[in-house]
Amino acid sequence: MTSPHSSFLKISPHISVLPLIHGSGDFAIEVRRVMLNNEFDCLAVPLPASFQENVERAITFLPSITAVVQEEPSISGSAPWEEDDDEDDVQRLCSYVPIDPCQGVIAALRIAMMEHIDRHFIDLETQRFESISASLPDPYALKKVPLEKFAAAVLPALNKLPEGQPLNRCTMMAHRLRELEKKYKSILLVCSLSDWPWIHDAYIDQVPVEVEDEEVNETTIYSADSETLLFMLGELPYITGLYEAARSELEDDENLSVDGIKELALTARDRYRLELKSKGRKITPKLLSVYFRYVRNLSLIERRMTPDLYTLVKAAQQVAGDQFAIQIAETAREYPFVHLLPFEKISFGIEQAQLPNGTMLEMSNRLPGNLISWR
Repeated sequence: MTSPHSSFLKISPHISVLPLIHGSGDFAIEVRRVMLNNEFDCLAVPLPASFQENVERAITFLPSITAVVQEEPSISGSAPWEEDDDEDDVQRLCSYVPIDPCQGVIAALRIAMMEHIDRHFIDLETQRFESISASLPDPYALKKVPLEKFAAAVLPALNKLPEGQPLNRCTMMAHRLRELEKKYKSILLVCSLSDWPWIHDAYIDQVPVEVEDEEVNETTIYSADSETLLFMLGELPYITGLYEAARSELEDDENLSVDGIKELALTARDRYRLELKSKGRKITPKLLSVYFRYVRNLSLIERRMTPDLYTLVKAAQQVAGDQFAIQIAETAREYPFVHLLPFEKISFGIEQAQLPNGTMLEMSNRLPGNLISWR
């Protein structure tokens, strides 16, 4: 069991830190392991208080996927989302929290709600959120390396956060941790690996807070369009579904980031056989073995331990042809837990989304993970 109570991951006798990579199923499992094997009386998360009510409400609808959206001032300076036909060209801006079970922060809140642990959203309120993705190691290493060693290895490679909002947010979170410490004896902070050192330094150095919370709009819960989950979830929708299925059936999910890829390929093979019957190429166990080796080698060439969708599809095309590659792609984006929810639907794209009325929005993820290259 990896515990955040090692001195390396504590910023005070009462505050433990669990630094993570957002959107990683492996880190979501680590969060669960830490929280269920240690006693905490408070959970602090890197989100502003304006999100708390709707984020916690949306979590109760899991495994259905939702997004909590906060509108930001439009670039033209007009009020966001005004129903004015003359301002159709105004760029709409929003930040959002993906209610994704493979998000470590969401997993932590989900457990804290079940265990009746106090939750505090301690981030700075900002009218316009600056989302910063970082280039971080593959989370697969957590299966072999304890969290504190993983974090220690990453620390020298972390770039300093830019001046302005990113550092101001860390300073505010450190200030609020000091306030929480007056009330609680055992606080767990779940935050991004890239923010962790600067929150730590701001706490230790008692950096004064030079900014205040800004006035922000209320948040809104939307049901995520199941056809566009690929652009929202941290893991592939199919893999996310496997994590949720294992959770509900109390099955082992420790190696799903790898075993899930195998199950995805087997499911795609069965659908390929069903669709093409004798017309299709035979996907034998030997051919699948070649496919998995190809996937592994392509991933290693790109300095990753786990493959992305492009790698899975490209390998399928090279090994078994276009039709099998199509089945891999279609299977990967399927999520099984789709239910009718009392919210309007939102469709996601690459850093954008579409509202039910057709309005296009520029989106900033409040829990950004590793840099993603869309190919």
